Amino acid sequence: MLSHIEILGYSILDEPAGRVAAAVCDELGHDRPKSFVFLNPHSVVIAERNPAFRDAIVGAQGIFCDGVGLSLAGMLLKHRRPVRVYGFEFFTALSQELSARKMGRVFFLGGSADSIAELVGKYRAEFSGIPAVGGYAPPYRNQFCDAELQEMAGRIGEFAADILWIGLGSPKQEKVLLELMRRCRLSCGAAIGAVFDFYTGRVPHAPALIRRAGLQWVHRLALEPRRLWRRTLVSSPLFVGLVLRQWLHAALAPRRRAP
Repeated sequence: MLSHIEILGYSILDEPAGRVAAAVCDELGHDRPKSFVFLNPHSVVIAERNPAFRDAIVGAQGIFCDGVGLSLAGMLLKHRRPVRVYGFEFFTALSQELSARKMGRVFFLGGSADSIAELVGKYRAEFSGIPAVGGYAPPYRNQFCDAELQEMAGRIGEFAADILWIGLGSPKQEKVLLELMRRCRLSCGAAIGAVFDFYTGRVPHAPALIRRAGLQWVHRLALEPRRLWRRTLVSSPLFVGLVLRQWLHAALAPRRRAP
């Protein structure tokens, strides 16, 4: 049984990537599908005003603590920091475990035709123990229609995938993951965002020291300030406000209950 901790109304996994990866492989092929998403302060703020996105997050069987902000919130609200696991870490851990056990059929969804071909080729070479690797780059859409989702599900089903990696950008990818887990016979699916580009080197990965400190967002902000500035200047203060509001509510609750 994997450990969890509740933070801001979300049941957050409190396990290292390797233990979760081993649990996925132990049940591969069983009728107990697992899906995983990665929660950070920006996604918490977006979920507050996007019910469909929140439903997609809580609909996953595993929610990882992605970044230092949510970890600090756990310390303040629960006096306990959950284990931080970001997308690339889980992607690597599960891929290594699958390859070592020589099991699993892996399917990638996202990117462009060129990038997905590059990704699949590198993955096959690096994780050669995995029996089959495939992928599909759907057309770019802000939101997919039912026919497009069914096209994805059909390709995944035809490939007989066990593991699905989705890199479509948040919050779209979490919603697609929820829908495809309903439509496909998958053992595991995970929405891993920019990991596709990090893995192929199309976007430089943060140095290990920065990753260990949970400051990947600083590195990405420096690389893509126009696209990511809103996460820092808008979402971060709103997230702090949410955390402080819940902390004050918990702190004042004993006084309200006192006679």
